[in-house]
Amino acid sequence: MAWVGNVAGSVGKWMLAPLFGFYFLRDRRRIAQWLLSLVPVEKREVTVQILREMRRETAGYLRGQLMVSAVVGALTAVGLLFCGVPAWLLLGAAMGVLELIPYVGPFLGGVLVALFSLPGGLARTLWALGVVIVVQQLEGGMLSPQLMSDATRLHPVAVVLCVMLGGAAGGVGGILLSVPLLLCARAALRVVGLHRRQEGQ
Repeated sequence: MAWVGNVAGSVGKWMLAPLFGFYFLRDRRRIAQWLLSLVPVEKREVTVQILREMRRETAGYLRGQLMVSAVVGALTAVGLLFCGVPAWLLLGAAMGVLELIPYVGPFLGGVLVALFSLPGGLARTLWALGVVIVVQQLEGGMLSPQLMSDATRLHPVAVVLCVMLGGAAGGVGGILLSVPLLLCARAALRVVGLHRRQEGQ
């Protein structure tokens, strides 16, 4: 009963998240105006500029994530095609989508690939899993840092170090939030520095 209660509670939380997201998106302008009214009048212009820069930076980050997912999905699909795995295109698309979930996503994608390739024999399954492992190694070592660097204008080494520090500090949540937080901090510092230079002139 305790296990059932825990599962029901987890499902309830996941069902509430889209509900809250819907209402927040629907009333985002009203919420934004209310939050802005809490800021002192003399700081509102700078605050709006900071928020706009943060939105632009996070949009670049999301573009980078989508590019990484698309490349991972395409490479996986091509590799599975050469291995003769049925539904290779579907599996590649699934790997691309699951790539958005750190750690767990690639594992789930690997399980799907194994299930679809098992009817072809052990050798085909091993080749298919080898494709998944190779693509994941390329993603972690080359693709993700380079594509995220192009999208966010951060050096690839900075992206890797940021993700490593975020993972050490906050686990999966730290990995997800490390680069966006760094981009938001960079945007805020850029706007504040520009505002101070304009006041000094």
